[in-house]
Amino acid sequence: MPAPPAEAVAPPATPPVTPATGPILAPAPVQPPPAKAAAAETPPPASDKPLPSINDLAPSQRAGLPPLKVSGVTYAETPSLRMLILDGQVVQEGQDIAAGVTLESIGQRSAVINHQGQRLRLSY
Repeated sequence: MPAPPAEAVAPPATPPVTPATGPILAPAPVQPPPAKAAAAETPPPASDKPLPSINDLAPSQRAGLPPLKVSGVTYAETPSLRMLILDGQVVQEGQDIAAGVTLESIGQRSAVINHQGQRLRLSY
């Protein structure tokens, strides 16, 4: 027996397209950010000066520090994961190394210590 003829299905009706009634608006212009002052005009703050290295200290100043022998370092973007093996001890940023000596920060190539208020660079 032959199949009954299929009914023709009309495509769904689409609403008629009408032109916009009103002015066509252009996007607002983008303002460039304000120009920064040239670096030569303002001197860098005093804290941007390089720190003195422990090796640059006078022998009398160096005598007041412990030996500070670095045997290992772990640097990470997250400060809590940074560690320094110093004189056989694992220390992290903010910890005291010895009396009057605090490890301030650990960098990729050097650390910053604070010895009685003086910040010093410890290269490794």
